[in-house]
Amino acid sequence: MPPGLGSAPVVRSRDAAALRAWCLGCAYDLRGVHGPVGLCPECGREFVPSNESTFAHGPRVRDESPTRRWLRRHGVVVLVLLGGVSLWVNGLLPMPVRGQSGRLWQWVGVRFGVERGRFNAGGEARLFWFGGRLWSAEVDRLPDPGVTTTPPAARAPLWELRRSIGGRWTLRVHDAGVPFNDINRAFNEMKRPAMFGLFLNDSDLSENTQPFEVVGGTRTDILSRVVWEYNARPTPFLLRPDQPYIWTFSDEQQRLVPVPTREAIEGGVEIRGSGVIGDQRTFIHPQAEGVER
Repeated sequence: MPPGLGSAPVVRSRDAAALRAWCLGCAYDLRGVHGPVGLCPECGREFVPSNESTFAHGPRVRDESPTRRWLRRHGVVVLVLLGGVSLWVNGLLPMPVRGQSGRLWQWVGVRFGVERGRFNAGGEARLFWFGGRLWSAEVDRLPDPGVTTTPPAARAPLWELRRSIGGRWTLRVHDAGVPFNDINRAFNEMKRPAMFGLFLNDSDLSENTQPFEVVGGTRTDILSRVVWEYNARPTPFLLRPDQPYIWTFSDEQQRLVPVPTREAIEGGVEIRGSGVIGDQRTFIHPQAEGVER
């Protein structure tokens, strides 16, 4: 009588030949081993095809010691953690700069983030770093000691200096009383390693007397306006002996102008010192500033 028409169901015994079975002891492939009870041909371990707990369903599953089992399950995590600690100790992972509350980070010596601090005038400064370069500096006015403290977000900036990716610069000085050295220090850091080759230590005014601004200008525009507002007296120097130009300030044009080095020497312009070939600092060439000679 055909099955399913009142007859009892047919029960067929299982054997390893019909299974995807591997030995729990040595991971030997048991397919092809016949019989209701069998022994692994490799290690002799007994298995029962009808009992799935006596064999494995994959070649990588086998009896393991507790240590080996733990390493198999957690070894990758341990290696990742050890590698991370090694990278951290050797400075190859980003690390927060101490004292900056997580706002400023450093990676292989390169800074990125917002640095907070105070300039010489006591103003609260926010310096934005990216790729190891300073891109903007903004200094807020601090409230008078006898006045209720104003939240930093509500304070008006005292002065700000920014550079764009396209090489445009903006300087806004919103009030009088900003120290010359503060702006000069921020400007030098932002244009590093490029230099005009000018000493600016001498200035008739340590602080500006009025607000001023330069919007979307070049480095030459920024420094020219600062020299004019503070009545500074820049003195040129050579970064290297073969430097073709020097920068000097023209009172008539009220800005920095390039002069051929030989012409400046013959004209009696005071030039301090001389650099050496191989100096890592970069001279700001007039053509880079769009200045025609």
